[in-house]
Amino acid sequence: MTIFRINTSLKIIFPKGLRGRTLLILLFPVIMIQLIIAGVFVQRHHDRVTRQMVANVRPYLQAALVRIASASDIEEAEQLVRPVMIAGTLGVSISEVPDGPPTDQRIFYDFSGAILIDSIRQAIGNVQTVDLLASDGYRVVVRVETALGQAKLSFNRSSVSPSNPHQLLVLMVFTGILLTAIASIFLRNQLKPIIRLAKASKAFGKGEHIELSPAGATEVREATRAFLEMRNRIETHIEQRTQMLSSISHDLKTPLARLRVGIELLDHSSETRELIDDVNLMNQMVQNFLEFTRSQKLESKVKVNAKSFIENICRDAHLPNQHLELVIDESVHANLSFSVRPVSTRRAVQNLIQNAFHYGNTARLSVSVSNRMLCFIVEDDGPGIPTESRSLAVRPFSRLDTARNLSHAGGVGLGLAIATDIATSQGGTLELADSECLGGLEATIALPLSDGGIY
Repeated sequence: MTIFRINTSLKIIFPKGLRGRTLLILLFPVIMIQLIIAGVFVQRHHDRVTRQMVANVRPYLQAALVRIASASDIEEAEQLVRPVMIAGTLGVSISEVPDGPPTDQRIFYDFSGAILIDSIRQAIGNVQTVDLLASDGYRVVVRVETALGQAKLSFNRSSVSPSNPHQLLVLMVFTGILLTAIASIFLRNQLKPIIRLAKASKAFGKGEHIELSPAGATEVREATRAFLEMRNRIETHIEQRTQMLSSISHDLKTPLARLRVGIELLDHSSETRELIDDVNLMNQMVQNFLEFTRSQKLESKVKVNAKSFIENICRDAHLPNQHLELVIDESVHANLSFSVRPVSTRRAVQNLIQNAFHYGNTARLSVSVSNRMLCFIVEDDGPGIPTESRSLAVRPFSRLDTARNLSHAGGVGLGLAIATDIATSQGGTLELADSECLGGLEATIALPLSDGGIY
């Protein structure tokens, strides 16, 4: 359970994109190597060098303390230590009253200073404090308790400590940043073909065609070629299917028209009326086929005003003896506009409205904005669609009312399929649910506003 929580936390922290993850893979070993080198340098090399340099200065410090101990007063002590001060570049002063900070002084990030303080305390006894902040850190002040008072020994830090290791750390960090920047440039060039491939794949899912040529590493080139071959095969298949359906549907209209004229010339009877109804149904089926083939041919997107577009849909969907209730949410303000394929989208919403009136007596169209999506919600008071059958209902040529007479149903199962195809081709969705207000079916077409939306 704990491991699962750790993995979940890491997934939240880690970047989601390929570029961020690759940079993390590059940065992690660089940072770890720098930390290891810095740790080894400070704790081993710098530790040994610092202790060796303190050992070289220790005789001067001990000589000064010995002479102070042999003196009878402070003036005599200062005269005795003067030769040691000249030879060892030491500064020595004695005070009966202790002065200075009560504790050791160093900058918190001065790791070499910690080693230096420890070395001085081991080399000299009776050390009260070691101050590494005197004279802006250029000198070391050691306060030692003696019989005459507090002796303050000062000397250059450079004589007991090697060059500050922070220069090496800064150099390592600067070099790491520079190499990371160079690696990022090369990485960006390597990721460009993958990003272009992802954009082309996403656009193809919306029915758009983006020119793409193989580039980048060998594996990326192979993936791009495989995608291009797949896209060409799918486009060819769609074109052939669309052309076939369009040709068949178009060619059937002429003989159906002749058949209708011939039937109407016969004596009017119940049999002729049934034949005319069958011909009308066949004409409606042919019209549905043509609408389905037109939905496969994508039009260009244009920027339209949302309210005007909704009003046009309602006006075109108006049928005699039928009332369509329109509910526009306040989130759809007067200046809201979005990019859409107007003819296709109008056809999709009208198909849902026609289905609502076909299976119910009351229909409602609600329009709202949710999560940067413009939602067209069509509800009816009909029998609805069971949850387990909704995935089948949006497939082409799928009819859920097979037990009913075809002439009564008046469709071939293309209404929801056309609406679904139009929605997905624009990056949207079509979802079916139960209507809470009317009790029938609720069909929602959600189209993105991000494509030029003003919200």
